[in-house]
Amino acid sequence: MRKLRRVIVLCLVAVMGISLFGCGAGSTETEPTQSATVKPTQSGNTEAPTATPKPEKTYDAAVHQLAVTDALMMSYVIETKNDKVIVIDGGGDSNSGTYQGKKYPKKEIENLLKTLREITGEEVPTIDAWILTHCHSDHVNVFSHLINNMPGTVNVKKVYYNNPSEAYLYQYGGFDKNDSENTLEKFKRAVSKLSEDQIVTVQKGDSYTVDNVTFNIILTPDEKNAGLISNAVNESSIVFDMKLGGQRVLFLGDLGPLSGARFIRAMKDTGSTDVDVVQLGHHGSQGLPMSYYWTIRPEACLWATPTWLWDNDNGGGYDSGPWETIDIHTFLTKKGVKHHYVMKDGYIKLEFPLDLS
Repeated sequence: MRKLRRVIVLCLVAVMGISLFGCGAGSTETEPTQSATVKPTQSGNTEAPTATPKPEKTYDAAVHQLAVTDALMMSYVIETKNDKVIVIDGGGDSNSGTYQGKKYPKKEIENLLKTLREITGEEVPTIDAWILTHCHSDHVNVFSHLINNMPGTVNVKKVYYNNPSEAYLYQYGGFDKNDSENTLEKFKRAVSKLSEDQIVTVQKGDSYTVDNVTFNIILTPDEKNAGLISNAVNESSIVFDMKLGGQRVLFLGDLGPLSGARFIRAMKDTGSTDVDVVQLGHHGSQGLPMSYYWTIRPEACLWATPTWLWDNDNGGGYDSGPWETIDIHTFLTKKGVKHHYVMKDGYIKLEFPLDLS
């Protein structure tokens, strides 16, 4: 009898053990170890995300020279180490399309937005600093159009500029007060749409930093002797340098020949007149005289120069010429400048530090 009871108990225990083993997950598989678990994503998917991280940059900063090869314009984008953005000028009304019944700078805007989106990865790119050298259409009209007519296209944090007085510009700049669509009026309208915190009126000696890039204001407008100035707006260009990858890059805007001595004095005030890279004034023609370029001794040149101007084509549609681009290029090359980056050749990206060997 005892044997029979023992057998019955053992059988019951065996049956209960099998039942307990089969409970819970409803499966005979063992639980995964902690190291094998996969946490669900926010969407509830238990698969690991497949997106790869953005590769680390191999350069400290980059200069993007944007191009419309047949248009007189100037547009640069500076890319910092951590994808911050500085825009210099941006372009004008050449190669225009039609937007709400009005002409607009189609190619310049398309090129700028494409570059900004690629750098930032944003559909509405953030521009951390927008520097405007002077109030001429081929430099500021893209800015004015985006702010006035295409709100929400870009997010502009700060705008840096220094224009002469309106009285000066109207007297010597050829603007018509009765024309609401002239460059100055469009620019004023755009600035009026910005908050006070977004506007910075730069002064000589100022320095500003965006991420790992600092730009230093070297020259601002001078309204003295205005009657002697043949192109008052060009001569009012702000001049600034940037340290990119340990190299000094100088931007002249459209600074002209009558500002040469003032420019060199300002450069000496910085402690050195030497630069590594220079953006040639006024698209490489009728800007600073050649002797001033040799004073600053660049090793590379940025040319915001379209094909017709580079080719010294007097029929290019801008005044009558003759242009100096060929002469200045020849002069600098003979002086040992090996690197010339010209807008006529299309979009160019320069990674800094730049190999200048």
